[in-house]
Amino acid sequence: MRCIHCAEISIRHLVELATVEFVSQAFPQHAYYKHHASIDGLVSSARKGCDLCRLIYHTLKQTPSDHPPQDETLFDIVKELEQSDLRIAISADHIYSSDPLSEVEMFDVLMVQVGPPIVPEASPSDEAYWRPAHARLALQVPREKPLQLGKYRIGRNILDPDLASETNFAVARDWLQKCCETHRECPQDTSMPLPTRVIDVGISGDAPAPRLLVSSGAEGRYATLSHCWGGPISSVLTTQNLKLFQSALPYSDLPLNFRDAISITRHLGIRYLWIDSLCIVQDSRKDWEIESSMMASVYRRALVTISALTSEGPAHGIFKTDETLASPMECVPIPLDDGSSTTVMARTKMPDEEHLMQLELHAKLNSRGWTLQESVLSPRQLCYGKREIHWKCRHQYEASEGIPRKRELYMSTFNILSVLLSSGTTDGADSPALELGFSNCRQEYYALIEEYTSRKLTFDSDKLPSFSTLARLVHPAFEGEYLAGIWATDLRRGLLWQKEMRTC
Repeated sequence: MRCIHCAEISIRHLVELATVEFVSQAFPQHAYYKHHASIDGLVSSARKGCDLCRLIYHTLKQTPSDHPPQDETLFDIVKELEQSDLRIAISADHIYSSDPLSEVEMFDVLMVQVGPPIVPEASPSDEAYWRPAHARLALQVPREKPLQLGKYRIGRNILDPDLASETNFAVARDWLQKCCETHRECPQDTSMPLPTRVIDVGISGDAPAPRLLVSSGAEGRYATLSHCWGGPISSVLTTQNLKLFQSALPYSDLPLNFRDAISITRHLGIRYLWIDSLCIVQDSRKDWEIESSMMASVYRRALVTISALTSEGPAHGIFKTDETLASPMECVPIPLDDGSSTTVMARTKMPDEEHLMQLELHAKLNSRGWTLQESVLSPRQLCYGKREIHWKCRHQYEASEGIPRKRELYMSTFNILSVLLSSGTTDGADSPALELGFSNCRQEYYALIEEYTSRKLTFDSDKLPSFSTLARLVHPAFEGEYLAGIWATDLRRGLLWQKEMRTC
């Protein structure tokens, strides 16, 4: 049975309070729901059986402190406060800290603040600056039962933890279809010249064993895989098995990443898949030189690139989830209206929950040199994290949780350059560089250089070859002679480099 404070909470009332006073990414100073008068009252209510009090209590104990000492939780800090009353407000996770209420599309977070209000204008020397931040509860609803309250969506989608589930495949298919049919900035779903070799995965779950296909100039729809090699790979294409692979690939011997990629491609309804180590003859220098020189067109023409962002090596698997996410999290229903049977589920929201920006900054895949061109050249990417799937294209970013995202925040750092790189026109009067502006393209080019030089290569000799394709494609923005990352038309800036300064 719920305590009186939790029994009177409804989503509608919290939204009404937000219309009175809304402070994006911060707790309101006046319009909030008054909860227990002290942290002791919350703990007592939780122990007596109030499920929402128990959830708030557990969230405070699991949320790390923003301020020293860093090894303490919010509960460790608030239990020592003389004033420890609790307040609750609803908020949105998809907007900037300076955005007004008019920018909110979805309310999906409950903020719980304990103790004296935080003073926004306080400085680090003031005691008010070190008051604990608020804990957060995520609001979520079943994907098939979205909720709307007035003009606001309520709650993010409940995730299916199985990345290989039909639910997640259906989400990915919907993203692909919507992108092909409605995004004017993105290429249409049309047959393109196939790479020299592709893997024919079949078109259904009971398709015959995948095999290597020599395209001989044929056209079709194909996906590509962007993955981290992470050392030697067990079954690769060689001069000895080239004919054998055309009959059937040794499916059971393939690394788990490759088998997962084949499964994804089939579920997307795509017939062909390109994987570097299975489509380029690995013991032929001549074949490698020919095929690597065409890698730009391979990724640019692909219908979609499957990005194994969190997979650390070929045997890791794309569908492998974080073991800490395997057990279901405690969820508590909150009524949409007073006395309503329609509810929204609340759960603990951790500060380090997965999102695409975090993945791109820290993923193993994005620490490798060769994968940079795969990312910036691909018009569409289906990205696999540990917790959910994500989508990137020229038009937008999507996550399976369904949280609205600001396009400029989550898109590539190289938004302008990506249009030039992934365009089929790289020179002449129709070059996108003319429309986008040479100066903007140049500025992003040097940012691209910084990104590339921070990455690792297995072989130092690959440093220039793995970047040469990108350099060739940005030539319209620079013109003149190119040598080792420097353009003759911009020598001074090209030579103005410095060693990266790392700070603790």
